[in-house]
Amino acid sequence: MISYESSYSILIGHRIRNERIALGMTQSEFAKLLGISPSYLGALERGTRPVSRSIMNRLHEKTHISYDYLLEGLEKPDDTIPIMQNIVAEPEHYRVRRDIGLLLASCSVREAKDCYQLIHTYLDHLRSSDSSKSKDG
Repeated sequence: MISYESSYSILIGHRIRNERIALGMTQSEFAKLLGISPSYLGALERGTRPVSRSIMNRLHEKTHISYDYLLEGLEKPDDTIPIMQNIVAEPEHYRVRRDIGLLLASCSVREAKDCYQLIHTYLDHLRSSDSSKSKDG
């Protein structure tokens, strides 16, 4: 079972990876920018190593990634974005689906299949339970 701490590290790692890719940098280039080894960066991106405060500070200083984005996925509204996009919040189910996708992206094929089966079994049980209640009611 994945702990809350490790799933949190996985989400932060995916945000780091997404920023690196957005900057068009390889792991080696990004690691050099941060003053860490490529293998350590890989572990951060996979979420197998927690992100230290000093690494977060370096990420912020070198790339201007906000702490809110790293820790919570929140970004400061950009002045270049039309005002309506800043007002309209992302629907909760989009965020949940994105977060599930991020978690699954870090899984092995076996783990992803097991997660799929777990979710499928849960939904089947939930839906059959709901339909039983509606028939009884």
